[in-house]
Amino acid sequence: MRSTMLDDLDRLVAGDPGVEPAAIYRSLREEPCALWHEGMQVWILTRHNDVRHVLKDTQTFAPLTEGPGSPIFGRTILQMSGREHSRKTAIVARRMRNPHLLEGELRANVAEIAEALLDRLPGTGCTKIVDLKQAFTSPLPLKVITDLLDVPEGVHWVNWYDAMAAGGVGSITGDVALRDNALVARNELFAYIGPLIETRRSKPGSDLLSDVASIEYEGARLTQEEAQAFVAFLLTAGVETTDRVLSSLVNFLAARPELWERLRDDQSLILAACAEALRMFPPVQALTRRVTCDIEIAGRTIPTNDKVLAVLASANRDSTMFDDPDEFSLERFSDAPEREFTGASSLLSFGAGEHHCTGAQLARVEMEVALAAMLRRFKFLSPDGPPPKPRGFILRSPDSIPVRLEVA
Repeated sequence: MRSTMLDDLDRLVAGDPGVEPAAIYRSLREEPCALWHEGMQVWILTRHNDVRHVLKDTQTFAPLTEGPGSPIFGRTILQMSGREHSRKTAIVARRMRNPHLLEGELRANVAEIAEALLDRLPGTGCTKIVDLKQAFTSPLPLKVITDLLDVPEGVHWVNWYDAMAAGGVGSITGDVALRDNALVARNELFAYIGPLIETRRSKPGSDLLSDVASIEYEGARLTQEEAQAFVAFLLTAGVETTDRVLSSLVNFLAARPELWERLRDDQSLILAACAEALRMFPPVQALTRRVTCDIEIAGRTIPTNDKVLAVLASANRDSTMFDDPDEFSLERFSDAPEREFTGASSLLSFGAGEHHCTGAQLARVEMEVALAAMLRRFKFLSPDGPPPKPRGFILRSPDSIPVRLEVA
């Protein structure tokens, strides 16, 4: 049984879409000790308590700064800690965590974008197959973040985003081609965004790019390289979470018309559904950390400079934390779904501690508004055959959501 589990794990790491990760992680949680994976050169941690420990203790478990598993765009707030992290995170937080902006201007803008995208879809009676990922779940958060930055919609944002996301945390398996493609995308993005940053330094506006260009830390502005890295980080992180969770949720609901109908009948459950989707389908399935000193965890003594892979997707299905963890339940978070988008969450999809995702509240608004807009428009979504299987190891979601739309 153990050899089968290890074989399945290797297939998952290699990107085999026929492998079900939940079963593999369930087996790994039952192992008495952390597992060493030779191919990735990491210790795999899968239990909720161990994963939370890794995420919260940034002194012992440091974010990677180079090589597979590290961000492709350079040093960002992910690699910072203490006062520097707090000060530079505030650049984003002043817009993405501001309750007044979130529930006012930002929510209204997300709603406008959602309606505009849905207006482009086929109307009643059309039997055309629509890819909701391409037409809705991907462009919505991309338009939101480019609006916040106040940069043109066009250029090559989508290609740059896809390449950098795949070449960063997606390259933990050592895929050289992914990393090379990501470096090309990063350089193209830096060349494009550099002059815009310079312009905003001299003539700042009321936008996020101006904030990045003009913020000071200990009396000095971000360097050009730091500012460019910050924008690249915002582009990937600002799209990644909402796109992957929302596409996974829509793909899941399309095959379960009874859940779709229930949400249409009781839209007070929409945010609870989003929280449950975040638990079941975390956009980033695992994070890699470097151990800074010998540490006892998960039944092992892990030596200095070894790497650990903290599997968020497994922690979110730990039966010591969640009843019936492999079942999708609209009731699980129905009492207080907002909590799951904060640092007090029982989920680990947004991280934990100091590095809890700065954009979690914006992702909440995007997911809630987008799902509500679809539920108002469509009686149900008819999948074009079996729903596409999610793909990927570190970054996991369906590549497409082909459906026929039944307009309400």
